[in-house]
Amino acid sequence: MMTRYLLGLAALLMLLSLAQSASAETEAMVWNRYGLPMRINGELVEKVPAPASLGSTVCVGEQVHYLTPERRLVFNGWSGGGVEPCILVSAAGNYEAFYVEELLVVVDSSYQPLRRSFWARKGESILLEVQKEYVEEGYRYVFERWSKGENPFDTVNNIVVLEPLYIEAKFRKEVRLQVVSLPGILVNGTGWYSEGEVTVISAPREIRVSESERLLFREWVSIGRHPAVIYNTPSSVTTIEVRGPHIIKAEYDRYFLVNAMGPQGVILSGWFREGEVLQISAPILIEIIPDSVRLAFKGWSGDLSHRTNTLSIVLERPLNINAAYVTEYRVEVRSPVGGSGAGWYEENATAIIRVPAEVQALLFTKRALQRFSGDCGDFCLSRGPLILKVDSPKTVEAVYALEPDLPSIGAAGSTAAALSAVYFFSSRRTRIKAKDYQKSPPVQHAA
Repeated sequence: MMTRYLLGLAALLMLLSLAQSASAETEAMVWNRYGLPMRINGELVEKVPAPASLGSTVCVGEQVHYLTPERRLVFNGWSGGGVEPCILVSAAGNYEAFYVEELLVVVDSSYQPLRRSFWARKGESILLEVQKEYVEEGYRYVFERWSKGENPFDTVNNIVVLEPLYIEAKFRKEVRLQVVSLPGILVNGTGWYSEGEVTVISAPREIRVSESERLLFREWVSIGRHPAVIYNTPSSVTTIEVRGPHIIKAEYDRYFLVNAMGPQGVILSGWFREGEVLQISAPILIEIIPDSVRLAFKGWSGDLSHRTNTLSIVLERPLNINAAYVTEYRVEVRSPVGGSGAGWYEENATAIIRVPAEVQALLFTKRALQRFSGDCGDFCLSRGPLILKVDSPKTVEAVYALEPDLPSIGAAGSTAAALSAVYFFSSRRTRIKAKDYQKSPPVQHAA
């Protein structure tokens, strides 16, 4: 500073000396206190102060002159009041080109949009201002302090520029971690974290939606643009190192309660995952009393209606189903000559039993139906078709008796008489032919 002052003083003394010794033709002197070159009528003048005649055009040699990369002199106008870089010398006197010294101010920050540089006049008081925080694309920058200035811990800071200035707005950089899941499920871990920080994330292991529906935690999945490293994905409570704006989702499987019941109790019961294919099968027949009483499958009832005993189901909802059966009773028909109507009948069904009324037995005898015996009650004396209500196992026996077969006997007698007559007439004819043969002469044959 002292050096510039001495140089300026020396230039002023020289100007005064030259002004006193100038010839009558010299009407004005042009100069600047920094000794920068100037142009008079287009000619570059390296040494100033320099004389200029009336009517001359005088211009500054440089509007901006860099002393160092961080210091510069900027033309600021003429002593006569003009601000243009060139003036016309119209009267005798001194014409000084004024310059101001500017210093480079660099503002640095970890939040890049705040980084900038500008020139400030030496001695100027500048105001620097930032926000408390900036958020963009999953990153947050939280203001902490300025590296220098009157108010280093305030977002608004004043500082006087006396030298080239480097000042830093210091921010704490944080990243956003989002922990999400299905609607209505509360998960923990969402927040802002320092880069590289390890934190715990958690989700419920099981959620009861209703008495017949629940959700079971399956795994953690990174779904954001910035993949995350999850240390133990199948655990509902785990840790994660936050290295970027991560989105972590808690995945759940939905389970439904399935109950399939039958007469003998549980066919299938338990929790099964949504979309799973279930094979449910009920026996076609259930024997209660061997060869007497049984249950026969008729269909499924409840949340499903189906006629086949085996189901293949893609599970989409809770299921309560029952295998429906009917009771069947065995009807047995015993008959020495055969019959119809035996078999299995549903409870309270009607069985019609038919047997032959009579059947030929031995020669000149027959079997004649007398009655029925067994589980036929008041209908046992029936000789026609036996009609029974099947309300229990039934055994019915047809009772037959041997009787003379009169039509057969009559037919046999007629046949015998006919045979006797045939025999009589045949024998008589034979005797007559024998007598005639004896009366006839012998036949002579030619030699």
